[in-house]
Amino acid sequence: MRANKVLMSLVVGLGLVIAAGVILIGFGLYKKSSDPGFRFFAPPEAMGAQVALPPGAEIAHMAADGNRLFLHLREKDGGQTIVVLDLDSGAVIRRLSIGREP
Repeated sequence: MRANKVLMSLVVGLGLVIAAGVILIGFGLYKKSSDPGFRFFAPPEAMGAQVALPPGAEIAHMAADGNRLFLHLREKDGGQTIVVLDLDSGAVIRRLSIGREP
């Protein structure tokens, strides 16, 4: 008898998840028909951002952490720089010079 209750709860729960999904799809179709530019998940504005590298510099390594992007630049004069970017806005947060006097 207990197994039937657990199974029934599982079926009802999954039914609610399916109903919620159908409602969201219907809402999305309605919004899309009334506003062609509507998106559930708008792309970040920083997707088109550009970072100006010093002449002769190349990206040696890059890593992301949360909404931060870290670029390790190797410059032609032998210097190295770490550039920290905010992925939400595309803004340069900080430039850190490594291995040479500023």
